[in-house]
Amino acid sequence: MKWESEGGVADALRMYKQKMTLVCEDNEVTEPAAIARKIKIGLGDEGLRRLNASGLTEQQLQTPTAIWQFLERNLQNIHRALLNMRATPLDSKIPSPAELLMGRCITTSLPYHDTPNPLDEEIRQHLQEKSESQKINHDQRAGPELPPLHAGQAVSVMDTRTGTWEDGSVKKLTNKPRSYIVETLRGTLRRNRKHLREAPQAHVPSTSMTSANGKIDDHLSTPSAEPSSAATDQAAQTTAETKADTPSPGQFVTRSCRTSKPPQRLTYEH
Repeated sequence: MKWESEGGVADALRMYKQKMTLVCEDNEVTEPAAIARKIKIGLGDEGLRRLNASGLTEQQLQTPTAIWQFLERNLQNIHRALLNMRATPLDSKIPSPAELLMGRCITTSLPYHDTPNPLDEEIRQHLQEKSESQKINHDQRAGPELPPLHAGQAVSVMDTRTGTWEDGSVKKLTNKPRSYIVETLRGTLRRNRKHLREAPQAHVPSTSMTSANGKIDDHLSTPSAEPSSAATDQAAQTTAETKADTPSPGQFVTRSCRTSKPPQRLTYEH
């Protein structure tokens, strides 16, 4: 992009890279991959992973990013465009972000219609309705809520660094929703419900079914002398299919086992 090589943003980016390089040298980090990770995530943990991505936030960032790129190509004032974007009302009932923040309209180069300011209670109600509508749309695409776990239950715990699963058990529940304290071979951890799976229970199939007095049931051990109605119907159906597949004298069977029938043409008798 153009702004990476020109302007004040590029200078700030270069200064940030130089600062992070000095931090890596002080901490004896010499590998290029490790330095890149440090520069990418700042002074945080190198194993930090973005577990959840806010789709709504990323969608909202597309508008200022597109405006920024367009104005950079046309060499126009970026700050004035961002000011106009902040002064644009969200919809017909909710004022602009700048008015929500400052409590008054800000002066821009855009024409606007002077309307009385809505009451704070009305704005709060409209924001609540919009939030509930977004929740309904999100819940339609989200999966079902996972069943809760209890203390002492055997579970499989996900290692967020490697993506593998290990055995563990629920030690106790916390006062936060969907949060559990689990015991694993690595120690005591706190994990969210989506990082826990119920351990499968061992199932031993029974080889025979016995009655209450310990004897094997006769209807399971001794085959019935009379054929069942289902077996009779299946045999009759097989016989009918065999007769239907048998070609008549004027027909022949192809290599794909399909019976070819000659066409019936309209003829005249002389």
